[in-house]
Amino acid sequence: MSTDALLILLCCVLVADGMQAYSIMKIQSLTGKMGGRIRSRMDLNEVKAFINLNMKMAAVYIGLYVLLIIMLVLMFFGGRRTDAVLVLFLFGIMTLPMGIAGKRFENKIRNLDASALDPALKQRFERYLVQWKEPRLTLSD
Repeated sequence: MSTDALLILLCCVLVADGMQAYSIMKIQSLTGKMGGRIRSRMDLNEVKAFINLNMKMAAVYIGLYVLLIIMLVLMFFGGRRTDAVLVLFLFGIMTLPMGIAGKRFENKIRNLDASALDPALKQRFERYLVQWKEPRLTLSD
């Protein structure tokens, strides 16, 4: 593999895995502090802030992936087909473990106990979870 292809691969993997690692650390901090339960409006606001951050990082990841595809298409049509295919394959393999771990940790947020909240706040939390699955940059209230 050429040096520039390797550099592209390493940069993309570092950014993607770095964002995922940061997200996991935020989840651990948030769920640890809350003890697995949303108790107040302030807790719910922290969950909302995390979900908004997570949605923005997902958009960055998608943008990174699109940029990677464009660069690989240019490499492919520039006669460097093997490098292009190899970079795409390795990117998928190298980011897969962090992506799987990230989903597992995101479930800790989705499974927070909100039963102690008043019904309006509990409904808001449930709306946040629904919106989190949708393609958007932030939650709406």
